Formats: sequence, structure tokens, C-alpha cells
Amino acid sequence: MIKLSDVCGICRGVDLNTRYRGGTFDIAKVVRLEDIQEDGNFDIDTLKSKTVPLNHRKYIVGKGDIIFRSEGDFLTAAYQPNDFTEVIVVASPLYLLRPNRSKILPEYLAWMINHLTTQRYFEYLIGKTGLRKIKLSDLAKLEIDLLDSTSNELIIETADLIDERNRLQNHLNNLKMMKAHFELMRVREGTDC
Repeated sequence: MIKLSDVCGICRGVDLNTRYRGGTFDIAKVVRLEDIQEDGNFDIDTLKSKTVPLNHRKYIVGKGDIIFRSEGDFLTAAYQPNDFTEVIVVASPLYLLRPNRSKILPEYLAWMINHLTTQRYFEYLIGKTGLRKIKLSDLAKLEIDLLDSTSNELIIETADLIDERNRLQNHLNNLKMMKAHFELMRVREGTDC
């Protein structure tokens, strides 16, 4: 076991409530708390452009970075496997995690954060404070099972296969519902198609 802070840089997102004057600001697309969905995904096309500090470089989401949703009903990690074609900045209260790839695979780290065991740990922390919020210091102390890269890759591959199976099962369920709907319509109309 190793602490998250030992394998990953962590910073709080940019504060959007600050007023910037003169040449101290820039405009960039921003990932906000409400942009992260429960499954950890977000839609780049729906992100809004906001005023950010001129030194916003440390808040820019890059390839392999993880965005952690630190507040609200769900506390999930969004892994970014690709580079964006435009500048995307993370806003507070989100945290931006930059895994050290020589120590841990970003996909594995995101999977670990979203894993039921870690989510139970977050719920334990919330139970102590009563607030649905994970402090940066508590996240930094999160203990991660550090496995060899082959095991990391196998876990990610398995998780991807489970996601694909779930997606296909949902698609099959939708097709079954459509078929049942059409059969009901046919019976109501009294015709055979």
C-alpha cells in the first residue's frame, strides 16, 4: 500500500469566484463540478468558457490526468486518456490529479478511486464530518494498492470488458423493450406485420 500523494501530484482546481483585473486573466473552457457525470465522464462540447487567472497552466487537463469530483452525491474520478485540442481548465472544488506514470497507470488509479472499497472509505470520511466533501489532505492520504504494471493492465482490461458487457446488456434490454412495444402495438392494431 502506498499513499496517493506518493504516486500522484494533486491540486485544487482554479477558483472561479476571484475577480481578475487588467491583464491578469485569460479565457478558457472550464470543467466544473456539475459537468462531471456519475460515471466520471464529461462532455467537452458542453463546457462553458470562463475567466481564469493568467497563470492557469497548473489547472490545465492533459493526457493521463484525472479529475476528481470532491463534493456532492457522487465522488468519482474522471480519467482523461487523450490530449484536448483546446485548453480545458479544472475549477474548484474539483481536484486535478497527475499520476506519475513510472509508478502507477492513470487508468488504474482512476479505477481504484472509483472502486467500491475506496468509495466506502469516502463515505466513512463523510460520516465523520457530515459534509459530502473530501478534503484534499484526506485524498492525499488515500492508500492505494500498488501493483506491478502487468496486474494494473489486466485490471483495466477486465474493467473495460465489464463496462462493454454492461453497455451491450443495456442495448439488448432496450431492443427487448422496443420489440415488446412493437408487439403490443401490433396486437392493438389487430394486424400481423
